[in-house]
Amino acid sequence: MKRIHFNVQVLVEKDGDGYHAFSPAFRGLHTCGSTQREALDNAVDAIQAYVASLVKHGEPIPCCVVVQDEYPKAKYRHVTRDIQLSLAAFV
Repeated sequence: MKRIHFNVQVLVEKDGDGYHAFSPAFRGLHTCGSTQREALDNAVDAIQAYVASLVKHGEPIPCCVVVQDEYPKAKYRHVTRDIQLSLAAFV
């Protein structure tokens, strides 16, 4: 079974009554949650699905994640999460 192991930057911000999470490395990937943890967990699930779709369709996986200092630190919670993805179903 092939596995991909990578680190991804996820930014979490307060959004009304909940939280919004996104990853600059994956354009268009946005999730939300009632808590910071839920928003982050939803982002991890979304990233796993995103990468699985890229692999399934033969698209390139983003190889570099650039940490952008332009995000105001007071507004975002910066999180780096190890993500493992099993590719057995796609190869």
